[in-house]
Amino acid sequence: MSLINNRIILIRFSLPQKRKHGHPYNRRPPLQIGYMISLLKKEYEIKFLDGWITNYSLNLLLKKTRDFNPVVAVMSFTAEERQSALVYATKIKELSSHIKIICIGPYASTLPQTLIFEKSPIDFVLMGECEIDLVRALRNLNSTEELKKIRSLYFKEKPQAEIALVEDLNRLPMPEHSFFNPKHYFSIYPLPLNLTLKWGYILSSRGCPHRCIFCSPVIRTSYGSKMRFRSAKSVVEEMLYLKSAGVNIISFEDDNFTASKEHILELCKEIVNKKVNLPWIAHGRVADLSNEIMFAMKKAGCVLLKIGVESGSNRIIDILSKTEEKIDWNKKTREVFEQSKKINLSLHAMFIIGNPQETEKDLNLTINLINEIKPESIQIHYFVPYPGSIAFDRYCYNQKFNDALHHYNPSNIINLSEINTKKLKKTQRYIYRTFYLKPPFLIKHFLKYWRFYLHNPRVAKEGIKGLIRI
Repeated sequence: MSLINNRIILIRFSLPQKRKHGHPYNRRPPLQIGYMISLLKKEYEIKFLDGWITNYSLNLLLKKTRDFNPVVAVMSFTAEERQSALVYATKIKELSSHIKIICIGPYASTLPQTLIFEKSPIDFVLMGECEIDLVRALRNLNSTEELKKIRSLYFKEKPQAEIALVEDLNRLPMPEHSFFNPKHYFSIYPLPLNLTLKWGYILSSRGCPHRCIFCSPVIRTSYGSKMRFRSAKSVVEEMLYLKSAGVNIISFEDDNFTASKEHILELCKEIVNKKVNLPWIAHGRVADLSNEIMFAMKKAGCVLLKIGVESGSNRIIDILSKTEEKIDWNKKTREVFEQSKKINLSLHAMFIIGNPQETEKDLNLTINLINEIKPESIQIHYFVPYPGSIAFDRYCYNQKFNDALHHYNPSNIINLSEINTKKLKKTQRYIYRTFYLKPPFLIKHFLKYWRFYLHNPRVAKEGIKGLIRI
């Protein structure tokens, strides 16, 4: 490779929810970039700028890039940051004409054609789980013929590409966690812990086999329907590494942590056997959960499961294609929450409103279910047909994608329900306020979590701010 130098800058643009949406937000490190740094660090000098941590102005971002003088800039950004990324790319090309710019991440993978066009400052898009393909692309930047052989690489001379999947996750090294200072990253959930949290983030699997119509790479951590699992040994080794680095709680970022009973039970057994002794949280799925699985997770240190309940209406669950099996979703949800209370495992319930064909009757069923299952906390977001989802192809195929779409953005709702949009917004506020501000809930919550909030005032602050804004 005959590059001008061996410097690579990786940039994650700023977090849009922080500025534009009222909900509290979780600030997670970009694990894909962490994997990339691990693969690149022996050959290249690396600089990482995280706009989620520092709200860089365009001028400061340009200055830091120019001062570092990289040969390649790798950018990750959301739909809402697309225009900012294009402006940055244009400016940095004017300052450093030799630099090559590569886009990665969910947005770039879903809509590469919006980044590669006539006179675009972007040179390449790498689609999907492209950590290994990035190494190959960097080694062949001066050979168009070799670049054309990289299936996930999209560029002017090759305007067709495929989403890359890492088939064997154990081939990847551990993400370079040293670039992710725990004091900068956090999750906003009340937890039954009496300590100041220092978060670490891990992927134990990738993929999700289900066909929920709202799901899109834009909101996924991984890609594809094929489930791939890391060995329990490698996951536990990463947990122990993070523990040695000062982390005292783990967030598993898997899109579908509970997809495989065998994987979960094996991992939980390994965590117990190796005496990891770290609390952790993860995403769970109603249809996957049983008393056996929840008990094993609880024993292994799980203190919170985030559950996508979505709706209290079985009719809406069917429309969303939430489950392939014919089950009574409402009944199964009630059973799971009842079982969780028996073993004292906290569940955070997430719901969607404004679903296709949803009526006020359906919405009332959701409200009734929330009141019945009494989760520890809730999230209510709007149905959004993101590009790459079945819903987008079904309902919005002839519409231009709006960069401002976001499932917590009340100012730009694509309302596919039979409920008035104004009524939807009012209902979201009603659910939040009646759930969180009932005196019995407040008293019980305070008694359970006041020590946690003393150690972690940011969680309380973000929660209060969110309720005020909604």
